[in-house]
Amino acid sequence: MQSTTVRKDYYQAGHHFGIDDLQSITPDSQFLASQDRLTLYEFIWLKSAEGTIIVDHTISAVRQQAVYCFLPGQVRHFHFTGRVCGFRLSFSREFLFLGSNISSIDNWLDEHLNPAVPVIIAGEKLE
Repeated sequence: MQSTTVRKDYYQAGHHFGIDDLQSITPDSQFLASQDRLTLYEFIWLKSAEGTIIVDHTISAVRQQAVYCFLPGQVRHFHFTGRVCGFRLSFSREFLFLGSNISSIDNWLDEHLNPAVPVIIAGEKLE
């Protein structure tokens, strides 16, 4: 069975929202391997994957059933050693404020994330 990356994007006047299905990523794939600073917020949910992740010079093993949370300005690099099953959501700060009066998403994220390796472990209820 051949898998493909499904990409859904929304762009309007600088607002960005995208969803990617990661099942077509292979160990030699460059997707999620950039070492450039991020310009968008990202949530990467890895249902199953093997490999390593480098976040701002901190190296960790990739975790199963994990949601990685990244902020603009961070550098993240995944190196997968096998099949990947998961999804990536990316969005701009401007997208968050469409029709909302949220004053600071950065403060909320600062309170809920471990800055060394920003990961949330997904339980059965999250799935």
